[in-house]
Amino acid sequence: MLSAPFGAWMTLSVFGFVSGSNLWEITNSQTSFPISRGLALSASYSGILLVLGGLVSLRWTKLGLPIAAVAMSLFGIESYSAFGSFPSAFPVSILPGLGVFLALCGIVLGLGALRKGEMTITSLLARVRAPEGLVEVGIFLTTIFLAADAWNHWADGQLSGFLGVTFVEGVLHRIFAVGVIALLVMFLVQKSLILGRDGGVLVLATFSALILDAAYHFVVGSVVSFVGHDATEILLHVFIYYGVAFLIIARVLLKR
Repeated sequence: MLSAPFGAWMTLSVFGFVSGSNLWEITNSQTSFPISRGLALSASYSGILLVLGGLVSLRWTKLGLPIAAVAMSLFGIESYSAFGSFPSAFPVSILPGLGVFLALCGIVLGLGALRKGEMTITSLLARVRAPEGLVEVGIFLTTIFLAADAWNHWADGQLSGFLGVTFVEGVLHRIFAVGVIALLVMFLVQKSLILGRDGGVLVLATFSALILDAAYHFVVGSVVSFVGHDATEILLHVFIYYGVAFLIIARVLLKR
């Protein structure tokens, strides 16, 4: 939630050109498209409230979440009409950027924390030392950042890059995505399934799709597509790959 104001909240995409603006840039009207004074003001209030809500949530989640929700509402009401696709000589769209996803994700995770109860740093570190904890961290990282990567591609008008440009890439990407979704569903329905044989097969299939995707990009000379085209995409990919690595490490430890 604290990082959300610094991510893109409005992303302009026109004929391959992409320009994202975070809340502070919108506040100062430093955008590639015209915005109203009301939108600039709402961006400033939303940014301040999100930072405040994030800080408060570290200690009092029940108080921080409503503050963050108010911040999202202020920006959403004022910016709603600015989003969409607009007719012109070239396809033009302005869509909610990665910052919006981060804010929404922070609120959802905060609600989840309220259900689960307070967790200290010490208890979290203790859980990660066990295979079961590594599985939870792996699923958390892979799911959240895969969804963030999909949102980022959609906002940039490049969803085809996420789904796969070629037939082979598309198949591998879909197998990986389906595997991650299946692992999440399995985790939510019954955690013990992931620790069993079925979970092991699913983890192996998901990992295999990732390795084959890396090998495919290396063979065709497009490693940059696997690693990421910019700093944001590289960071998202790194967290996804670390999440899968945690799942593999957990499976190895369970076999010992």
